[in-house]
Amino acid sequence: MSRSTYLCLFFLCLFYFPLQAQERLKPYEDYIRKYTPLAMTQQVVYGIPSSITLAQGLLESGAGNSNLAKNSNNHFGIKCHNDWMGKTYSHFDDGEMSCFRKYAKVEDSYKDHSLFLINKERYASLFELNIKNYKAWARGLKKAGYATDRNYDKKLIKIIEQYDLDKIDKLALNKHRAKKIIRNWEKEYPEEIASTEKPAGESESSKKVQKEIRVKTEKTNRKQELKARKETQLAEKAKDYNYIAETSRDEQIQRNERNERTDNLPHVINAVQNHTILYKGLTPYILAQYGDNFDNISDEFGLSPQRLKKWNEWPSGYKISVGDVIFLSKKARSWEGEDSVYVVREGDSMHSISQQFGLQVSAVYQLNGMTFGKSIEVGQELKLTAPE
Repeated sequence: MSRSTYLCLFFLCLFYFPLQAQERLKPYEDYIRKYTPLAMTQQVVYGIPSSITLAQGLLESGAGNSNLAKNSNNHFGIKCHNDWMGKTYSHFDDGEMSCFRKYAKVEDSYKDHSLFLINKERYASLFELNIKNYKAWARGLKKAGYATDRNYDKKLIKIIEQYDLDKIDKLALNKHRAKKIIRNWEKEYPEEIASTEKPAGESESSKKVQKEIRVKTEKTNRKQELKARKETQLAEKAKDYNYIAETSRDEQIQRNERNERTDNLPHVINAVQNHTILYKGLTPYILAQYGDNFDNISDEFGLSPQRLKKWNEWPSGYKISVGDVIFLSKKARSWEGEDSVYVVREGDSMHSISQQFGLQVSAVYQLNGMTFGKSIEVGQELKLTAPE
């Protein structure tokens, strides 16, 4: 069987399952197809479930389309921390400019993510879990503080179950098949490979020793490499920081200027790049860019325009505007965030509030015991969550 035929059959078996309650998103499926073998490598070599690695990569990088992923190959949102002396990238995060690790290749990001979990003491308890228990791993990552998002574990679990990623964990346990898939991936994507560590063939009794040797070697090599870079690192960091900070401050002004210049052009070709998938609660969404319409968004995400309009509760003739929140699945019935009450402001409508919190319009009325269609007033308090 040829390499291409083998991979086609593998991914056909992986993804040919009945769709769940929510549609699968094309960028997520594309990302999974591309990086499944790389995630399997992390499971075979480091003992981290492929499903967890893929779910984190999807969530942290917006399926590889976030600015951080595109500009620094950082697919796991790992910040510099005190022990990082490699290249860095300054990125606006949580209301401030933060230092993130920058990699030459995506493969380096995956490998460093595995080493990050292995070398940090707070993640040690994860490696005592059953490798097939993705729910325990997701909850363990949240408990250990990998992310501040209160729904981080729920998002990982939802992604894993929606895209059947746990099946990849089981496949990676068969090391013979895993090695074939990993070797084929290395041939298919040579640009991602520097020195991908091959699945170890050691016995169960020697795994611990081999891991310790591997970790020590990694640390030694890293120290030697970083020592040589140290003099140029500060200059690169300052350069990156100044550029990104300037871009962040002027981003809105530049966007407005572009819109003004093109407002009077009747036939502008839509040249928007891929959107980054974000979340409100557990519901994925994107922000509309200039030139967006239902057709190009439908093509990008593999969703029909009718579904997009229905999920976002827009009328049939609605035209997308820059900055619109566009949900990619059905909105929730109760808010999953921290704020349980919203105070109505000037210009608000039930629909705008529902889009702000990823709630169905009917749910907002129901949560507040209001008749559907009843008007709201400035200063009125609206409940966003169902009583426990």
